This record gives sequence, C-alpha cells and structure tokens, in this order.
Amino acid sequence: MTDITPAQLKKAGIGALLADLDNTLGRYGDALPSEEVRAWARSLGESGIGLALVSNNKSEERVELFAQALDAPFIARAGKPGEAGFLRAAGMLGREPGECAVMGDQIWADVLGARRAGMRAIYIEPVHLGNILYRLRNIIERPFICAGRRRGRRENL
Repeated sequence: MTDITPAQLKKAGIGALLADLDNTLGRYGDALPSEEVRAWARSLGESGIGLALVSNNKSEERVELFAQALDAPFIARAGKPGEAGFLRAAGMLGREPGECAVMGDQIWADVLGARRAGMRAIYIEPVHLGNILYRLRNIIERPFICAGRRRGRRENL
C-alpha cells in the first residue's frame, strides 16, 4: 500500500485518495496507524494530495482516532459500495469525483463503490487475512482480482 507514491498519483491526475481503513491502512482492530503509514500519509499531504478515510466500520470512535493520527477527514459507516460516502469524502477534500481515487482491499465494497461514484479504483492486497470469513471473501474475490490484473486495471499507477 505504501508503495503507491505521490508522484504516481499526480502523474495519473489524482488529487485526492480516499482510503479504506480495515485491512488497507491497518489490520482489523488496529487503533492507530503504523509509523510507515503515518510517514506515507505525510508524504501525500506534502505533495498536495488529499487523504480521507472511508470506512464501513461501525465504530465511529475508532475510525476517528485512526484518521486523527493521519490528520485526515473520515467517513465511518460509509455504506459502501454505495457512492454517498465517497462523494462526501471528496467534498470534504474540495475535489470532484474525477480527481479522486479509492484505495481498498475489497472488490465488492471499495472497487465497485469507486466506480459507482465516478472515481478511479486502486485495489491492494489485504494487509492481513486472519479471520476465516475474510479468507473466504478473498477466495471468492480472487478470480475477479486476477481478471483485473490481466487487463491491467491497477489504473496504470
């Protein structure tokens, strides 16, 4: 995830990155981001790329704490793959949907939601697949992930 650089995003015309929290920026249940993720978020900000968290997590307090550590606005209980949470986050950053990319680990929530909102999607491998339900979801999504890779759908970053 931190291998996605501000230079790559700028080259692709992306001015704001809307990131999923769980299994994208950290493991499920992590209260705070790692120092690596904090440094990456700082590099985005220093490059003029906005960052917002868009999460389906039901604990608004947890999402807020994580987002505050990254100095980023957030949307909890976003209702992904619905587009409303993504559009609200883009508005918080003062960006139009076409200027935004969504980064996440789920095809049916993050990638589909990004597309529905008129945004680019960046699929990343989950940080951790500890729970059996997450492993099963990943197995079900795998054929779609492979098909996207064959078509070069990582948005040419």
